[in-house]
Amino acid sequence: MHEARRRLYNLIRPTEMEQLIGLRTYETILAATVPFGKPGGERVLNALVSTELTERVTVFEQAIRSLKERVDQLHRAGVLVVLDTNVYLHYPQELHEIDLRQDLGLRDEPIHILVPMAVVDELDGKKQHQNKDVRRRARMVTSRIDQVIRDGGRLRDQDFSQVESGGIPRGRITLDIVLDPPGHTDH
Repeated sequence: MHEARRRLYNLIRPTEMEQLIGLRTYETILAATVPFGKPGGERVLNALVSTELTERVTVFEQAIRSLKERVDQLHRAGVLVVLDTNVYLHYPQELHEIDLRQDLGLRDEPIHILVPMAVVDELDGKKQHQNKDVRRRARMVTSRIDQVIRDGGRLRDQDFSQVESGGIPRGRITLDIVLDPPGHTDH
């Protein structure tokens, strides 16, 4: 148990580790082993350990399913793009108007923008910037990101209207916030 905790320490948050590993229950069982040294105590201890193992297996299976769903979601998303904070603050167009297809040399492929939590935090910090244009843009962008997330992550639907005039269709653009791993620091 302690080896699992050591290996996972820098990979997941403490609350998630507690949920997956159940450290408190494990430590309770360890503490309970002393009084169970009496006759019949082994049976109670074995029942506690068995119950805990069953619960841990269930929690891990749920975590694996959730992770697989997330991986599948990102795999289906199309071209993955991570934009720097400066793009959000200084690009001439607003977030939903940026023509990533043209800028990235794409045709009709769907695009999925990943917004690291560090970028969200940086944008939040820029809401207090001394430059009023930066403050305004930071507020506008964070508001737009929040709205897109509430709308299920859809920034722009696919658009086939240009096909009729010989143009190239535009793939859908989705957006998702990516939580940083525990202990992440900006460089």
